[in-house]
Amino acid sequence: MIVNFLRLLIGGINSLIDISFGAIKISDVHVLYVLGSFILLTFFVRLVTINVGRRIFKRMGSGHFIFKKSDPGPARRIFRLIVSGLTVVPLAAFLASLAGVYRDVNNIEYVQTGFRQQIVLFDNSVSAGWESDEPKKTWADLIREGYSELLNLRTGKNDRISLWVFSSNPYLISDFVTNERYLRDKIFKTPHIFIDPKSIYLPGALSSSLLPIPRVIVSGEKMVKIPGEGGTNLAVALDEVTDYLDRKEDERYKHTTFIVVTDGAPDGPVESQLQRLEKKNIRLLVLYIRNSTYDRNLGRSDQFGLEAAQKIENAKKFKLDIVKYGGEFYQANDRAELSRIYRRIDDQETIRFNVKINKDKDDFSDNFLRFGVSVLFFAIAIGLLMLVRKGTSP
Repeated sequence: MIVNFLRLLIGGINSLIDISFGAIKISDVHVLYVLGSFILLTFFVRLVTINVGRRIFKRMGSGHFIFKKSDPGPARRIFRLIVSGLTVVPLAAFLASLAGVYRDVNNIEYVQTGFRQQIVLFDNSVSAGWESDEPKKTWADLIREGYSELLNLRTGKNDRISLWVFSSNPYLISDFVTNERYLRDKIFKTPHIFIDPKSIYLPGALSSSLLPIPRVIVSGEKMVKIPGEGGTNLAVALDEVTDYLDRKEDERYKHTTFIVVTDGAPDGPVESQLQRLEKKNIRLLVLYIRNSTYDRNLGRSDQFGLEAAQKIENAKKFKLDIVKYGGEFYQANDRAELSRIYRRIDDQETIRFNVKINKDKDDFSDNFLRFGVSVLFFAIAIGLLMLVRKGTSP
């Protein structure tokens, strides 16, 4: 421990040896001027106070006579002045550190970083825009809130995430990023549903059914009308994102985890897509909230009743296929389930990348700080030795 402490002190002294002071610049000159002026003023006031005070004290302040031989003499006074003056050096170093001392450079550095990587697909089908079991909230709102909670749990994990949305077709929202604030902003501000302009689920649209059918309640800016959209074509989405990874042509991308955030089941089978993912050692995790709208309308004799029955059957088949190929389902509004998917993501192998960093300056603030601490320590140590050796004097 003592050896490490001595290395730290000596390293602090040596930290300025290789610096070319002629090329040094200061980030914040105002800090240097303001703090430097304050310290100089404090020193000046203290110096005047000591000199005046000592003259008064020598004559009348002590209550007794001080002999001439008690005077420390010029040599000792000079030595004490040098030791006291040493404190100017660490103060100057601390000021330089606070002001931000740097040197202009033009270097490229490669830093190795590790992260876990996911592709997240949000279900933007029409059904996500229906009112959920929570009044005035859609299923799209609930599944996004659930995923947002997962993001909160993953804070600090340096996950690298690519965001997609899909309905009848997939759409890339964001390439791989690690900025959680940016991701959360994208999740809530991008469209929540895609819908065909002629869809019967639009508010006020005509329907041939004699029974009421659910209507989308999504606000205008979160609903995008695109001809042919509105379905839950997960098969096409999985094919597209898998091709997207293949186009990266990097073996490290094979460790990517796929997460589907959905309110229900796909329109058709996805077994061939799951087989393709299994060959790449990729597992599909499903973060979901069961859309109870289909359950409530099961058994109706109209077209929507048949659609509800088909969706429920698709959901059962989908769950069996996911588990068969190593994936798993997690409920988005259950804290314990979110903890489970958190741990499952943690089991994923970390990807190592050499990140290229373009450096435009070398920061020497830490160097000056270490140097100042070392010099201050030695100045204090010398002062204590003088005190023990000679004692105090007026």
